[in-house]
Amino acid sequence: MASLVTDNETPTTPATTSSSNNNGKKELMSQRFKNIWKNGLNIPPEDVTEKEKPYIPKLRDELIKARGECPDNWRAYFYKDHTLLRFLRARDLNLKKATFMITEAIKWFEADKIEGRIGGSFWEILDAAELEDSEEDKALWNQHRPHGIYGIDRRGNPVQYFKNGGFDDEGLGKNLKGLKSDKDFSNEGIFANPGACTWVRQFMFNGMSNAVDMFEAAEKKGEMFMGTIQVWDLKGTSFGRSKSNWPYMAYILGTFKILDNFPEATKTIYFTNAPWFMKFGLALLKPLLPAATRKKLSVHRTEKSWLKAMQKQIDLNQIPEFLGGTNKTPWPYGEGGVVHSSISDGGENEGAMQIHVSVQERTSVKVQEGQTVIFEFKCLGKKASIDYAVFADETEIVEKTKLKSTDGWSTGKFEAYDETTISATFTGKEKDVLYRFTFERTEDLKKAQGDDSEDDSDDDEDDDSDED
Repeated sequence: MASLVTDNETPTTPATTSSSNNNGKKELMSQRFKNIWKNGLNIPPEDVTEKEKPYIPKLRDELIKARGECPDNWRAYFYKDHTLLRFLRARDLNLKKATFMITEAIKWFEADKIEGRIGGSFWEILDAAELEDSEEDKALWNQHRPHGIYGIDRRGNPVQYFKNGGFDDEGLGKNLKGLKSDKDFSNEGIFANPGACTWVRQFMFNGMSNAVDMFEAAEKKGEMFMGTIQVWDLKGTSFGRSKSNWPYMAYILGTFKILDNFPEATKTIYFTNAPWFMKFGLALLKPLLPAATRKKLSVHRTEKSWLKAMQKQIDLNQIPEFLGGTNKTPWPYGEGGVVHSSISDGGENEGAMQIHVSVQERTSVKVQEGQTVIFEFKCLGKKASIDYAVFADETEIVEKTKLKSTDGWSTGKFEAYDETTISATFTGKEKDVLYRFTFERTEDLKKAQGDDSEDDSDDDEDDDSDED
């Protein structure tokens, strides 16, 4: 987890996502969350207005009528001033609508099963993410969803950053192994992929882990932060990848109803390095967002623009260098990228990597001075085809070539006289491709070729002498 840098630039470390109980045993995230909701957060909300203040006790009275007095368990969270204010703001201070919303949210957390929600109660989902999902699945999810807490805003609340260009949700859904019980949930939509349930579990677990850090930062200040600042960096985001990733977020925002049960969780959402197709993305996103949340979106294409906007809430020394800030703390969450599946079938595809191409994908490898790289590509499927091109640094060395699934493996090679990046670009619509890079020392290849030539020469000389 990234260190937090305060105004005096002294690094501080945020709380970890697990803790120990009095017996020294690790406390599960679900239990930790319940304990915080039950025993903590008895602090006033920030920025509450005079208009809002009288509505808070009124909503509490309505909640008591509907559910009884404040219980001595995790449900106590919903009776606290700042939680009541979140639901009131989400419903524009409409007491009747806010009462319905908050009582439905409590039922959502209580229920063992909700139509459309992956198996188990919310707490069981967190436990499965922590205890049952494999370490390999957890690592793969984190590798291809680079995001997390980095720095703090001017209030002292941790800021969430997302490197959206490195997300490959569809690839994760296809490559996460999942649990045997996941097969009982659904095989429609994203859940036709074996790892979709794991994707949802890890999404929720990581989100709750960040929330714990934010709760603890609020308690330290003695005031509840009414929303977290998020920064979504869209550098490297492609239209094709965004389109294939969208069904996963649509599930979280729509069917899973995350915003109905965690209202007013964000204060501002900054989009940086916004691509040309951002307006289409917003057209898909906005219908799933409450009106209040839509007003929090701040979209920027240039560094000058987003820095000017962000510095109203975040000091420059808290903004990472990759966005033009002066925070030199290393980004600890990686860069993500497309998920590549390895092939181990013992046959002709042994050692190859598989990649799914929604529209266009690119894979690269570094070739050292004196090496020769042999590149091989194969299109999968019946009567399928894909276009590929190969580049040495930015120079095209294999022009755009159509590769059919009936062609088998297509092979080429490149001799590097300096360190070179070899990149292959694949273009197609919802196609699967195998690729393989193997290396030889150029001098070894030439020596082998030289030995073959020498042998051929000797044979020719013997033939000539026989004729004489």
